[in-house]
Amino acid sequence: MKALLALALLAAACTSISGATPLPTLDATRAEALLLAADRARAAAFSQADVNPLRPLFAEAAIRALTPQLARLRRRGQRVETEEASHRLVHWAPGPGAGEGVLEVSGRQRVVRAGGPRSGWSRIVRQWQARPAWSGGHWLLAEAGDLPPPQWWSG
Repeated sequence: MKALLALALLAAACTSISGATPLPTLDATRAEALLLAADRARAAAFSQADVNPLRPLFAEAAIRALTPQLARLRRRGQRVETEEASHRLVHWAPGPGAGEGVLEVSGRQRVVRAGGPRSGWSRIVRQWQARPAWSGGHWLLAEAGDLPPPQWWSG
């Protein structure tokens, strides 16, 4: 029995790693589409003060990072409306099963209070960094967040 176990362990150790299925890589076009869809899901989450729009594209850790902000909006009876005017991918670094990208978004935004008057729109330009990862057969954002202007990418 011990000899059989030793043989099984030896066979497992000698199995070629090259036989493993390679992880997919996102090209810039598909990365931009993923980041744009995720940014729109993020905007929907803030317009509803609810995490549910994030679930199809965000990993649990990325959702947890946004949960306190969304909970604060909900407690205050507020939501954030965003209208996108333009977007562009200003940075993309692909890797097998992962990557890092920055999407620049411009448009306008306002905070709306339930039952209150609508505030005026503010113009926004922001850069949003995201780290997609291949998980469970599809791409999810493992991390995502706005970059402060000193860290912005010139594109």
